[in-house]
Amino acid sequence: MGDGYRLRRVHAWLTWYRREKIATDRAVAFLSHGFGEGDEKPFIIRPVPKPRNEDVIAFDIRCDDPNFLIPRGNTELFSVRADNVSSNAVNLTARFRVLTYLDRKPVSSRDMPIKLTGGKSHPLSLAAKLSKPGMYRAELTVRDAEKELRKLEWAFVYDWQHWDMPTTRPADFNEFWQQTLEELRSQPLDAVVTPQADQSGCKICHVNFRSLGERRVYGWYIVPPGDGPFPAALILPGNGVYQMPFNFTWPHGRYALLVIQVHGYDVDLSNFPKVWPWKHSHGNYWSEWESREQAFARIVYANCTRAVDFLMSRPEVNKDELYLEGGSQGGGLAIITAALNPAIKSVYINAPGLCRLDWLYPHFLDAPFPWNGKSPKPSGMSDKELLRIMSYYDAANFVPDIRCPITANIALQDSVTIGGTALAAFRNTRAPLTLVNGIWMNHRVDDRMNEAHLKWLKQTVLK
Repeated sequence: MGDGYRLRRVHAWLTWYRREKIATDRAVAFLSHGFGEGDEKPFIIRPVPKPRNEDVIAFDIRCDDPNFLIPRGNTELFSVRADNVSSNAVNLTARFRVLTYLDRKPVSSRDMPIKLTGGKSHPLSLAAKLSKPGMYRAELTVRDAEKELRKLEWAFVYDWQHWDMPTTRPADFNEFWQQTLEELRSQPLDAVVTPQADQSGCKICHVNFRSLGERRVYGWYIVPPGDGPFPAALILPGNGVYQMPFNFTWPHGRYALLVIQVHGYDVDLSNFPKVWPWKHSHGNYWSEWESREQAFARIVYANCTRAVDFLMSRPEVNKDELYLEGGSQGGGLAIITAALNPAIKSVYINAPGLCRLDWLYPHFLDAPFPWNGKSPKPSGMSDKELLRIMSYYDAANFVPDIRCPITANIALQDSVTIGGTALAAFRNTRAPLTLVNGIWMNHRVDDRMNEAHLKWLKQTVLK
């Protein structure tokens, strides 16, 4: 295959990791992993005298397209080099299957021998003849006869250009959101800006402003020194109810920055009620779907748009340089906010959630976001009615209305927001799209994704 491949070296010796206490009297390596918030779990890597045959095979998985978007007519989907990294001979079988994305039904299957002496390599051709454009899963297993010893899985799209991915937009989708915005903007912004102590020359302000009804939005507003006008960025945060310190995020240069609590409680949660305000599904605000008008998502989406209104009202902000960024929950909200607000000049989206709710509810209910295994369906409501209501709030249904350039990083191994749902959503964009798929990332970013974010920053707020 060509030079434009993405490389993945999959090494089974990762199975040697064992989590246990540090052994100071033995020659072992101590590592930790976690989210950097005190939840690190220690584990020890120790040698073994003779690894299992299936553990000594490393795979280099390659694709001509770095985003694993396979062109129409290609039958050799991936090329793989199997490396025996031990000194022992192995005699195993590799089975390559293509599966449907949502329900993992087999589309094609082929077996290939892996007979390698120590230190040798052998090419494997992962070929399949596909006819239908769409999203698929690739599965590579190492087997001894019919016994499965190891399994690798990744996602890809066949014939991206011809993938027909209809939305679930209701006929009155635009009318509903136009009425919601008219209701929102019929009320004064009533912004309250309270300066705090300056930090690093920047003005730090606690802000709050009016949203739907008597609700208010709270956040931090950071302004660089000088008179402006400055470019401005709105950051939409990840999921959860948590205190948000002023340094929750920080501008990378001379631009104004606003970050908000999307659920409408203060940054320190000082006004959060003692009784959890969302009654359904253990207080998850993404499980409030009593009706189209009563869905709490309507409040959240309106709060995000009101944050745009706040930035547009500020004299120190350049109204022609308004940018938007979000990841995870915030990525889905960035899609929606960009669609509802033509003033946004460019949007950066990372691992977005809230896409293809019609996929997430029946197929990925156990994913941590948005429902974490708890059904969001109100008592007595049918699945059909729930999906109808949620179709007004599905981020994928907002994508066709975005007009500004989009930079989207999608983690295709994402088990939190489910990467394939975002890829399906962006198939319907009409806006200029810079797409970077993190093939092996699970709600994280790789070097290509980091480079895409940095490039976006340099083209927008840092230019």
